[in-house]
Amino acid sequence: GDSFAGALGVPLNEELRSRGLVSHLRFKTASFIPNWAGGYDLGAYIAQLEPDLVLITLGANEMAMKDPTLRIPLIKKIVKRLNGTPCVWIATPLWGMDNGLMDIIRDNSAPCRFMDTNTIHPGMPRVSDKIHPTIAARKEWAKVVVEWLQKEREPTPAQVWHLKGTPVGAEPEPEAAK
Repeated sequence: GDSFAGALGVPLNEELRSRGLVSHLRFKTASFIPNWAGGYDLGAYIAQLEPDLVLITLGANEMAMKDPTLRIPLIKKIVKRLNGTPCVWIATPLWGMDNGLMDIIRDNSAPCRFMDTNTIHPGMPRVSDKIHPTIAARKEWAKVVVEWLQKEREPTPAQVWHLKGTPVGAEPEPEAAK
């Protein structure tokens, strides 16, 4: 994801690893949904790492878009590129700008689950840019994400990270099978 993925990802990696889980962080500061929908990196990461779960935090750099509905096909393309891997799109913590993009992501990222950071962890303290969370807020956000994942996890024989509310078999067919 974007810089918010980095802000969350570093302490989230620490939280997950402290629980004995393997975690890989991939983000690019100042990246946009189209970068991940059409670029080489996402597909390469999925092929190389073969993750059991993908967490996405992306969209912060599009909060000033006048028509965020333009991102709908790209959101769907990102999800499709996950090749059926269970996934959660974690909402960017809003800082005053809200053009409706997070709602659009929520409504168009299925079968990924959507975790609304702004509902379950509102009012995050920010650093001097008044956009990115403080180091302490990032650590707290990571703990909230891990707690949410623990609550929502419902493993199946086929998917160790199957999530509640995602029907078994709802994940898209792998691109290679099409």
